[in-house]
Amino acid sequence: MRKRKARPSNAPPANKSSRDDLPLSQPPDPGDDAPRSSVRPPLDPTDPLSVALHAAEEARGEAAKWDAAEELASSLERPEEVTDAYRRTIASTDDAALADALGERAVRFADEWFDDPDGLAEFLRLVLDRAQSARWAFDRLVMLLTVASRFEELLALYDRALAAEHDATRAAQLLDDAAHVAKDFAGDADRAIGYLARLLAQKPTDARLAMALERLYEKQGRHRELIDLWSSRVPTLPRGGALALRAKIAACWLDRLSEPAQALDVARGLLRDDPHDLAICKLLERVVAGPTTPKEVRASAIALLKDRYAATKRAEDVVRVLRLALDTDDEREKVAVHRELAERLVELGRPGEAIEHAAAIVVLEPASADARDRLRSLADASAAHARRVEALETAVAHVADPATRLSLLVEAAQVSAGAASDAPRAIELYARALGLDGVSDDATLLLVARALSELLAKAGRRAEQLEVLVRRAALEPDDAAQLAVLGEAATLAAALGDRERALSLWTRRLERATDDVEALDAMVELLEAMERWADQLALLRRRAGVVPAPRRRADLVRAASVEADRLEDVEGAIQTWGAIIAEFGRDGAAVDALDALYTRAKRLDDLEALLSAAARDEADPTARASRLRRVDDSVGAEPVNRERATLAYRSALLAYPADEGARKGLLAVVAEGPSADAMLAV
Repeated sequence: MRKRKARPSNAPPANKSSRDDLPLSQPPDPGDDAPRSSVRPPLDPTDPLSVALHAAEEARGEAAKWDAAEELASSLERPEEVTDAYRRTIASTDDAALADALGERAVRFADEWFDDPDGLAEFLRLVLDRAQSARWAFDRLVMLLTVASRFEELLALYDRALAAEHDATRAAQLLDDAAHVAKDFAGDADRAIGYLARLLAQKPTDARLAMALERLYEKQGRHRELIDLWSSRVPTLPRGGALALRAKIAACWLDRLSEPAQALDVARGLLRDDPHDLAICKLLERVVAGPTTPKEVRASAIALLKDRYAATKRAEDVVRVLRLALDTDDEREKVAVHRELAERLVELGRPGEAIEHAAAIVVLEPASADARDRLRSLADASAAHARRVEALETAVAHVADPATRLSLLVEAAQVSAGAASDAPRAIELYARALGLDGVSDDATLLLVARALSELLAKAGRRAEQLEVLVRRAALEPDDAAQLAVLGEAATLAAALGDRERALSLWTRRLERATDDVEALDAMVELLEAMERWADQLALLRRRAGVVPAPRRRADLVRAASVEADRLEDVEGAIQTWGAIIAEFGRDGAAVDALDALYTRAKRLDDLEALLSAAARDEADPTARASRLRRVDDSVGAEPVNRERATLAYRSALLAYPADEGARKGLLAVVAEGPSADAMLAV
């Protein structure tokens, strides 16, 4: 809009332009073929201003002609025609100096007449197109765009100026101003970062500038560029500052970018350059603990930490770091870490803790003799025998090989029975060992069975002991040992009231040793208790065949008794006694036994012959008379034998006249009827 400025009092009257409100940069006239501002109007000789402007445009750089034109236009209040002439002249020249000079005149003239910031801005752009070095035009345009809050255009202006600027100092100023506009006014952090980065490249030691760029990088989350920035600054800093900045770089890789491998690389360099600084160790520990840290990176970080702490004699920190290393799926690595932890804890005088790691190794490597020896040594040193047992038992669940399982259980049981003084647990472990499937080591199983049977006996667990003894009998390689164990088992079964099983076990033993008198003795008594008389009779006869003569006679006598009294086989008993007499001779007991048997069988002739023969053999008159009287008693009971009875009684009295029994028997015969022989005898 044209300014309404007062004309000088001596200014001639003028014909007021019909375009009072035309801006400095006016739009084209619809009736013209081209915009009025870009096409010079034809010369009007009758118009002094037209003549003056033509002269100025033709002269181009003659200030006097332009002065004349401005003065005339002012007097006529036709300023737009002057500004149009300036525009046309500037637009048509390649002379930067001319464009600069005319532009400055034109702007000054426009300021007197117009209040059109937008038009002025466009005019200033035209000047800068033709004269890039026109500092005044740039500054004025910067001011206009800033006041108008046209920040995108302002930043574009800075970009254009920077592209053309070759002076480093001027370029630095432009970058600083542009960064300020982008950050504080346009809110364009990315462009601000770009300007500051370029500026810092020119001023690498400018700490204030670096801090400003750091804040922008952090705010925008552009951490890789932030790391690049810090990395570029490291060489410019003193040693202490450079080390601290490198530590920040490592932390940024880890915490902001989640790249532990990059953080590890930086940390490795820091440890190498400053071997006494322990601060970086904290970052390495976070690398180790990171959930996304790759295994190889984690292992490298642990190795660095361990070496650093070990070099500085920080044994507790070494142990702590090694414990972090246990979080791995690689069993070989885990074993190595457990082994080192155990060693270091022993060095620290803490065998009670060391045993935990030795126990873990046994679980991981149950077949390793070295691992189990180490566990034993630590258990002895710390009296942690129960822990050793627990580790061995746990290891059983982690191994499939039957032989190894057996070895682990046996060792655990031996420790429980011995050093740990835990007999119940020893019994449990030995029982598990004895019950393993697929074990072919009979020698070890035999040791287990022996130890288990002994423990069960001490504990009074006789039923369980019996089962173990039966199993043990099958494992004993020596016949004598097998027989002894079978006998022990059979005896125990009998004590437990299981006669059938006891008999079965004795039978097994007898099958192995047919002349086993101990087995026969026990079986005879068992069969008696079970009232299995026929079986007992067979065993009595069998035993009689293997024992010495005195016992043989006793067995035959007992066999005869079983036949007579239990089996009601009187004839069999008579035969047995006959065999006894045939082998051992006739004695009083044999005669008495046969006397009773003949009597039961009513074999009176055999009885009379037996007693008569026995009487003849008797040297003692009283005994002889008794035998003879027994004949009288036996045969006298039958009426048809009165004569024979009379003769028998008489023989008894002749042998021993004082035998009152024979006398009474004879009187009884006489009382039954007269008999010459009887009367004569009486």
